[in-house]
Amino acid sequence: DLIRIALSSAARMAMAPMQDYLSLGSGARMNVPGTSSHNWRWRILDSQITPGLCESISKMVEASGRGPAD
Repeated sequence: DLIRIALSSAARMAMAPMQDYLSLGSGARMNVPGTSSHNWRWRILDSQITPGLCESISKMVEASGRGPAD
């Protein structure tokens, strides 16, 4: 998956949109290229930030070696 590929890259920094972590479709786009209105309206809901999501992200970060140094 693209998030794991980004995290495994040699790049100094890796970022992914929260919509990708949540596996949301195009209805959760942050903006639509070529349009000048109704962009930047998507917001994450508190209910979407679950312990399972946090654990999943943490495992991906640790597996890629990007976790905090011991």
